[in-house]
Amino acid sequence: MLKNIRLVVLDYPKLIIKHDNVKNVLADMIQTKQVNFERSNDKYVPLSGLDMISTHFLIYDTSDICKPKLILAMRNCYKDRSDNHGIPLPIENYISSTPLKMQRAWEKFNEGKSNIVDCNAWFVDPEYSFKKTGIPLSDLGFFMVVSHVLRMGLGHLVGVTNEKYKASRWVEPVGDFEKGLLFNHPSMNIDHAFILLEPFNKEWFVDKYNKYKDLHESRMELIPSNLEILDDEGLKEIVDRWSEDLQGDVGKMNLVS
Repeated sequence: MLKNIRLVVLDYPKLIIKHDNVKNVLADMIQTKQVNFERSNDKYVPLSGLDMISTHFLIYDTSDICKPKLILAMRNCYKDRSDNHGIPLPIENYISSTPLKMQRAWEKFNEGKSNIVDCNAWFVDPEYSFKKTGIPLSDLGFFMVVSHVLRMGLGHLVGVTNEKYKASRWVEPVGDFEKGLLFNHPSMNIDHAFILLEPFNKEWFVDKYNKYKDLHESRMELIPSNLEILDDEGLKEIVDRWSEDLQGDVGKMNLVS
């Protein structure tokens, strides 16, 4: 089912913009995102300056090796980078439009954090929906997102999900967040769920790591050479530690029962 799937991670393209593969991936992303986001709102333009300083998680169908097709994209933006370049995070553009309860939840969540990970600009090609293909692309996409966040030494996500497609259902297994925080997104005029997620679900991530490990390790990764990030061995150490934690939790449950 996943034999023709290829994962690509593009991080901070501004710093590696002259690389041929970076140019090709950016061209795919710009065209495909614009076409897909117009399904929700034909006036919406997803391209922004954030695309040059963020991490992009991309999944391709390589059935036609001469013309691979981009079928999923997600983006992580970071507070430290956005401040450095003078570009607000997506959440900073719409938080004032949300109900007061959400604004207070955001303020509380933001307290004490040296950086913020804003996950956004998520699309799946409608011809590759889970219903049509049985391929859990969003599940795989969030595995890519969380893997990268952990490799950066962080442990949370913020963002919103388009509830026209009940998209929050794909986020629920990923970690803890308050459910039912809905608002009308000012850019799209569609109900979105407000997600402040922390911590990650260890059991979910360990399961997905074991399921998608081969895809993860065969990914194309385009990142600046000076970016401070764990390698695959470092990620495996996190997985091993979390696996031990989960086994310990099971042992405690057995003792209690």
